[in-house]
Amino acid sequence: MRAAGVYKRPYVLRAYAETQLIIAESKGKISHPYLQFIAGHKGDIEARYSTNKGRLPPDMIESIRSNYKACEQFLATTSQLEQSAVVKEAKIEALRSMAKSLLDIDLLDAKIAKEREIKRELAPAEEVELYESEIRKLRVDPQRLRTADERCDDGVHCRRFESRLVLEDELVPYLNEGWQIVKELASGKIAVRRETS
Repeated sequence: MRAAGVYKRPYVLRAYAETQLIIAESKGKISHPYLQFIAGHKGDIEARYSTNKGRLPPDMIESIRSNYKACEQFLATTSQLEQSAVVKEAKIEALRSMAKSLLDIDLLDAKIAKEREIKRELAPAEEVELYESEIRKLRVDPQRLRTADERCDDGVHCRRFESRLVLEDELVPYLNEGWQIVKELASGKIAVRRETS
């Protein structure tokens, strides 16, 4: 794991595999008893065959292997998993949510504009690409980022904030210039903001 640049406890691999198998179960790719057995939990299969010295019938072994093979797309950690529709939908929702809560922009507006321009609906992969591009533009050109995070206490005097996404190694100079940390993202980037005049 260390050679691959993963600095977590080995348990995270088990947790990841179990979570992905649960997703595969929800899609009908594996039965619950097989999932329990593969994960090493005490379940129907374990209870039934433990008296037989843990020996499963050959046809059951083949059935478990077949179910496990059907789950490979959920267990993969390479681009195969990245391409799954489930992951794309989750990424789309995460990008929308992040843009709305941290940057106060609605990426749905960009999607609608793009679909009008090309006169068709965007595929999920195109939608992800569009959203990432919009967020990247804000990172490169912070002036495009709306400073609409206004706090108006009395309806006349409003406080406006400028927001940016920065990398951890860029953070100290921002903090020294009066920026405040808003949130650390799973991507490793950090949302910061400061009050503008």
